[in-house]
Order: sequence, then C-alpha cells, then structure tokens
Amino acid sequence: MCTAQRGKRVVGGSYDLEGAAGSVVLDDFIPTTDHLTVGAGEVVGPGEPADGTTANWQVKAIVACATPPPGLEIVVSTSAFGPGTSRPVQANCPSGKILISAGVSLRLNGFAARARGKHGCA
Repeated sequence: MCTAQRGKRVVGGSYDLEGAAGSVVLDDFIPTTDHLTVGAGEVVGPGEPADGTTANWQVKAIVACATPPPGLEIVVSTSAFGPGTSRPVQANCPSGKILISAGVSLRLNGFAARARGKHGCA
C-alpha cells in the first residue's frame, strides 16, 4: 500500500506468481488510488487432489507509487456476463489523456465469467 507515503498514489503495478506452474492462475489485478490487490487461485488438474495443488506457490504484488500526475483519472469498463470462451473488455482514456497503468478483475460463476478493466489515465 502507498498509505505510508503521504501524498503518493498508485500509478502502476505488477505481480510475480511463483511455483505450481500450470496449477495456479492470476485471478485479480486491481489497482486503486492507494493500493494494489493481486489474487491467484488454484486450478485442479489431473492427479491433483480435489482441494487444489500439493505444490508450494506464492503470489507477490508489486506497486509503483508516485505523486499523482495532474488530472489522474481511473476509467472502468465491464464486459458482458455469460458463458463463452473469451470475454473482451476495453476501457479508453478520455481525449487528451494517455494510459499510465492498467488492471483487471475476473469474476467466475460456474461456467459464466465477467471481466472488469481498470485503467489510470493522465
């Protein structure tokens, strides 16, 4: 979190997913003005117990904090909700602004999915 740095805001971020290759996937990458939420989850595969992988793994959130540029704006766009093999979503910066960061949140409900894109524009 950037809260320890007075006057700073999240302007970018990344993640590192270590271990259990092919058994763990990124679920969330959600930047806000003062923190970055990163989540991962297990995918049950052949030979794995029903409660997930037996391999060791971890996810690390990496956040970039800076004095917010003038006019910083968070733009959100949500995809359609329903079954299918892909779910594209696009959020565009307002005219005159450029993209400085991006994130995504995935919500799964049985066989249906929804993606929500969040982007920082300045």
